[in-house]
This record gives sequence, C-alpha cells and structure tokens, in this order.
Amino acid sequence: MNELADDYSEQIRRVEYYKLIGDDVQVFDACTKAINIAPTPYLLVTKGEAALAVGRPQEALEVLDNLLVLEDRALIAIVQQYRGAALSMLGKLEAALDACSMSLVAQRNPLVFITRGEILYKMKKYYDALGDYLDAEKLGGAPHLYHNIACAYLALREPKTALEYLNKQLSLGEDPLSLEVRALTYEDIGENKKAIADLFRALEIEPTPTRYFYLGNICIKEHDIKAASNCFDKALELEPNNFTVRTHKANSLALQGLLEEALELYNTLLEECPDADLVRLNRSHVYDALGRVKESNKDLAFVKKRNPELYKRSQEAQGSIWILQEEGK
Repeated sequence: MNELADDYSEQIRRVEYYKLIGDDVQVFDACTKAINIAPTPYLLVTKGEAALAVGRPQEALEVLDNLLVLEDRALIAIVQQYRGAALSMLGKLEAALDACSMSLVAQRNPLVFITRGEILYKMKKYYDALGDYLDAEKLGGAPHLYHNIACAYLALREPKTALEYLNKQLSLGEDPLSLEVRALTYEDIGENKKAIADLFRALEIEPTPTRYFYLGNICIKEHDIKAASNCFDKALELEPNNFTVRTHKANSLALQGLLEEALELYNTLLEECPDADLVRLNRSHVYDALGRVKESNKDLAFVKKRNPELYKRSQEAQGSIWILQEEGK
C-alpha cells in the first residue's frame, strides 16, 4: 500500500514539475499514471488540458466528459471551456459553441469569449465573433486578442479599423503572423510598399512558403517581375510541389520574356492537372508570343468550352498574362 502511495505522490510531483516547465507530453503521461491509481477532478482537468495542448482532442473529451456530473460551478466552467476547444479542433462547431456558452453561464472568462469567438469566426459569423472578442477585451483580454479583433474587422471589410488593432498587437511585440496579416491589409488598401516591408520583416522572423508567395504577388503589382520570380523560387525551396506557386513562377517567367522556360513549366503543370484552365489560358498566350498560333488556338478553344467566364475575362483583358497573374491568389 505504501508503495502505491509513493508512486502516486511521485506522479503528482511529475505533473507539477512538467506543468512548470511546459512539457505537456510528460504532464499527460504523469496524469494518466496518477489517475490509474486515484482519479481526482484536478488530475482529469489537467490531463484534458494537456491532451489539448499536444493535439489529442478526442482523448481530452473522453477525460473531460467524466466531470460533467459534478456540481462545482467554477470547475464546470473550466471543463466546458476545454470541451469547447476540443470539439472545435474536431470540427464539431455547433457542439463547441454550446460548450463555450455553458462555460460562460458558469463564469465570464475572457479566454472563453475568445475561444467562442474563434468558433464563430470559423462558422463565418463575423459580427458575433467580433462581439465576443470585444467582450474579452473588456474583461482584460489575452496576448493575441488584438490580432483576432483585426481579423474579424477584415472579414467585415473594415480594413482601416483592422489596421488600428494590428498596430496595437504589434506594439506588444513583433509577431510574424500579425505582420503578415497587416501586410495583406496594406496590400488591399493599395499601400504596397508598407506591405512589402511587413512581409520582409515577417520572413526574417519566420520564413514560410506562403509569405514568399504573398511577397511575390505584391512585387508583380509593383512591376518588379524579377523580384517576384525570386520570391516564388524561395517559396518553392520550402515547398517544391506547391502547384499554385509553380503556376505563378511560370507566369513570372513569361512576364520576363523567358517564354521557353515558361512554356516548359506550363507543360509540366498541365500534365499534372489537365483541368487547370488558367494555366492553359496563360500557356496559350505564350504559344501566341512564340508564333505557335495553332497550339494557342487549341488551348483557347479548350478553355472557352470548359470555362466560358474565364475565357470572356481573358478577351476583355486582351490576353494579358499580367492581369491574369493575380488570379488564384
């Protein structure tokens, strides 16, 4: 009996130690061993929290559901908060929304307002999401709340207000995701130079293929095709098989007059995806520029039959790869 008690005490010590250093895998393991000896609400909640942190939402739910019979109001608020997060991770958004709402009935917690706001955002209920974020702000907020508020305002097509909140977020410290979102917001309102500066800084902190791709698109808008092409190369170094980036790389080659290289890449892309109408349309322009009219017309006829709206727009753009470059962003 003493040996069992000693083992239990050791697992509790492990739980507290690993919580302190932020090792959620070890917290989960120690909680599991302690629960096998003597389950307590504290251990069950802690295991559920650790399961969420390591991306195991189903296991979190299985643990947390055991606590729903308790009558402790404060504990139920925490349990429902974590259940909401787990259900959201599993894509069960309505159930997640209900869990968060029950948590808020028990206790008004800014973190739960944020979690519920994120669920509402996923459900494209942007006004409701914004309301929850603003309620969280009134209750004291959280480290990335301004970013969330900005995203809600962007979804509601209020970029200037979004910029105010992104500036607030970035005043608390440089965050590459907020820099990225602010860059795209600047791009949307036509301030491309500021957008480029933010993306450069975000890439210095954390290079991602998506950020290089965004930067390349803005360079296209600024008529700096060589810089755009270099950005697409950087993106492909990190994600070589990204079809969209390779498409834009091909377009940038065509825009630089490197027609044979562009054609080779277009051919490869269409072998992989014959239904890529925009790629085929742009290949037709390259064929035309190379004097290969028969092949150009064949591609145009194919697009016209499959995608008459895209064909019509291309005719209005007078076959300009430049205008079509922005498609698929």
